[in-house]
Amino acid sequence: MRKISGYILLFFSVLFLAVFCKLEGKKSGNHSMSLKKNPPDTTLFQQALNEYLATLDSADQSFYNQIYEPKGMNSFWFSDLKRAAAHIDTLNKVISASSDHGIRPEYFDIKSVVDYTAVLDFKKPDYAQLAVAEIMLTDVYFKYCRGMKFGFINPLKLYPKDYFIQIQQPDSAFVNSIFSNPDSLRVYLDHVVPKNKEYISLQQEMQKLRLLKDSVFPSIPLLPPGKTIMAGKKHTSVPLVARRLMLTGELPYTPKVDSVYRTFNDTLLVALNKFRTKYNLLIDKEIGNGTLAALNRSFDSQYWVVAANLERLRWKPLNDISRKYVHVNVANMTLQALKGDTLVQTMKVVVGKPPKNKTPLLYGKMYEVVLNPTWTVPNSIIINEISRRMRNDPSYLGRNRMKVYRNRMEVSEWSVPWDSLSNRYQPYVIVQDSGSNNSLGRLKFNFSNPHNVYLHDTNNKSAFKLHYRGLSHGCVRVEKPLELAFFCLHDVDSTNSSEVRENNILQDRIRHSIGLRAKTSEGKTALSKGQGLKKLKRVELKPGVTVLLDYHTCFTGKDGDVQFCNDHYKMDSVLVGKLKRLE
Repeated sequence: MRKISGYILLFFSVLFLAVFCKLEGKKSGNHSMSLKKNPPDTTLFQQALNEYLATLDSADQSFYNQIYEPKGMNSFWFSDLKRAAAHIDTLNKVISASSDHGIRPEYFDIKSVVDYTAVLDFKKPDYAQLAVAEIMLTDVYFKYCRGMKFGFINPLKLYPKDYFIQIQQPDSAFVNSIFSNPDSLRVYLDHVVPKNKEYISLQQEMQKLRLLKDSVFPSIPLLPPGKTIMAGKKHTSVPLVARRLMLTGELPYTPKVDSVYRTFNDTLLVALNKFRTKYNLLIDKEIGNGTLAALNRSFDSQYWVVAANLERLRWKPLNDISRKYVHVNVANMTLQALKGDTLVQTMKVVVGKPPKNKTPLLYGKMYEVVLNPTWTVPNSIIINEISRRMRNDPSYLGRNRMKVYRNRMEVSEWSVPWDSLSNRYQPYVIVQDSGSNNSLGRLKFNFSNPHNVYLHDTNNKSAFKLHYRGLSHGCVRVEKPLELAFFCLHDVDSTNSSEVRENNILQDRIRHSIGLRAKTSEGKTALSKGQGLKKLKRVELKPGVTVLLDYHTCFTGKDGDVQFCNDHYKMDSVLVGKLKRLE
């Protein structure tokens, strides 16, 4: 019995050992599989990556070394082979949706990258192939992040004669942040996308236009020069106008359009003026060729206008914008005075007349308001305009209170050889006296910039009644100069009575200095007692106020609605062409 019991015990011991070994074998097999999902051999990857980078030019080598040297030349995309496919899929999905931002996915060539990585064998990796895939993915990822954060096109290179705002560019801190942790890839891809209200509104407008891009509507014939369609009148083009407005929702759809809209009736007028408001066209009770041309624009062309302005929103000035700042949209010929995101004032402006006198796009700090300025006439105006006027109207300078100087000495206008003035010979300086007839008006706003451009009042207020105001020699005339001056003054704590009093007196001193009456009780009292009776010549602004002159042909209005305006400087076509040909 003891022998049998011993054999039985031995049998079960052997059986247990066999089962245990089999289980351990399975565990060992599973461990072997998990090793294949761990990071690839770092030494082999580093060697392959260095060998591949050595085949690139020095600029590319320097760029990729900036990314990989802080990581010890280790992989960003394949540091965990188990998660690599998920990271690639995330990148592919985001890139495939880049058209939501006005950028064609083909620009990134993501399909080639996905196809290349799809055939990689992660169980037995070819490190040379892995290194190539690494750089392909990094290139696509960086292109997207850089473009979304800073813009895909450099405006300084695109508009070398018009755009002078230094913009932000990716630096080492940006590069290190987006390549710090592959597990946060989705976070980085989301973080670089602009999220301000205007950008999102333009994206939504783009989506509407994308749905309409393939819509076909009959072109509306233009009218003979000088002719219009008056409200209450019949015209063969009226039903075509109605059909077009139905497509974009300004006019409710009706299948009986040809019978309902034979006449330019009140319902159609209301709908048409909604359209004209959106496109910043002249609002009236007739239809002219300007309105018809806007109605005839294809949805595809409008889609690309929105895309161009999304790109402009990605351009960010290098220097900080102060909390209180002045923004001039040269395209729309308007000025906004803002505190943070709050619109404080808006007014019309007159900007440079194209093509020779376009207002340059600038960033600067407004440092002073000059009261009752004199005007030193630019050389170009002396040569091209005043010299011609003086030949036909010798009293022009005297009538406009202008004086001529040579070598800082005043000379008679009769001594000037007006026929001989040219770019090669023009030794004279002409200065217009201050006063109500001065071309700069009563107030001039100086801000730092290399083009001697400034904002100013004007003695010709009628220009602000015009719909198109591209009339100046490059500087910006403002509709409400006094309101702008008060906005630019130092902010006052409304609960501090002393600050409020001082500010009221300063405002009334400014009014008094330019020939206006005091309005506040504090100012009236101070002036009646002779305090501050001496007229101000200038007001220094501390701190300075940021001035930004830029160009947007699609933007949000004060109510958040998306609007368009005409491209007076022909800057959209250049940008759209570049966006379509991104390489």
